[in-house]
Amino acid sequence: LWSIFDKLKGFQQKVGRTPAIFFIPSLAKAFPKALGWNVLLTMLKEIKGILQDHIDEHQKTYSEDGVPRDFMDVYLAEIYKTTDTNSSFYKDHGMRSLRAVMTDFFIAGSETVSNTLS
Repeated sequence: LWSIFDKLKGFQQKVGRTPAIFFIPSLAKAFPKALGWNVLLTMLKEIKGILQDHIDEHQKTYSEDGVPRDFMDVYLAEIYKTTDTNSSFYKDHGMRSLRAVMTDFFIAGSETVSNTLS
């Protein structure tokens, strides 16, 4: 899991050098290599891959009868019990939502926690 923090640090440093690509997305599309957009997408894909591995492990070790170990177990429980096809927790949509939430948690939280601990 610690490898994700290294990836996030690199991602945040890259974003810090070229913040314009987020404010003017047409620049990123027009000059993806020059502005590093391709590199950011690759980094984000790697981060999501690491998180997906942890989600997969949680799914394998999940126990409906046990006490939830963490946020991910609670989220999985909601996915498994949801039958409403319009719900963001429903089956594959729920898994995509979980990946997005976990990505947001790590990207948004890592800088804050790192600065607080420093």
